[in-house]
Amino acid sequence: MVPGRWRFAVYDRAMVGAVDSGTQRLAPSGPGRYSANMNDDIDSLSARIEIPMLVHALEYWHSKRNGRRMPSRRDIQPTEIPRILPHIVLNDVVPGTPVRYRYRLVGTRVTDYYGMDPTGRFFDDVATGTFYDAVVDAFEACRLSLRPRFDRLEGIWPTVHTYWRLMLPLSDDDVDANIIMVILVNNADRRLRNSMRKLFRE
Repeated sequence: MVPGRWRFAVYDRAMVGAVDSGTQRLAPSGPGRYSANMNDDIDSLSARIEIPMLVHALEYWHSKRNGRRMPSRRDIQPTEIPRILPHIVLNDVVPGTPVRYRYRLVGTRVTDYYGMDPTGRFFDDVATGTFYDAVVDAFEACRLSLRPRFDRLEGIWPTVHTYWRLMLPLSDDDVDANIIMVILVNNADRRLRNSMRKLFRE
């Protein structure tokens, strides 16, 4: 972290369903019960997201569930979401103590925002300080709840700007999330986006 140059603040947050996402995961439930609740919750979350691209991403994820808790990576077809692709980050969930997250794919708009391309690297190898803590907490909330998470965040570098983040779990077995798909949209200009490079290690 660069003192006096950067501050990270979450000023709006929403998750699908009521869950203490920091400490537990939802208990397994039958597809019927889970799906009925999820439909209502998806509608509620969509109403809170003011960015059309993120609403589209949430609805696309939901459409790929097919009665499951969440879709798999194989269900996500790049040709079906060309406008979202540059804003996507796929993060592999790597089991262990602690769980680690590795950049599997980083969209071009996100690399521009970061000022680097961290594809193939572990998040804890490239991020530090309060930025690292805040993002990992969000990853863990999404992974443990098995449900989408939306954040509207404020960054100061030193000029205030806003970005919107949607996290969507993916799973090969519909039991554990093995990928967290993130869609990032921001209102920062190129100078401010590139200055986020200061938050990452070489």
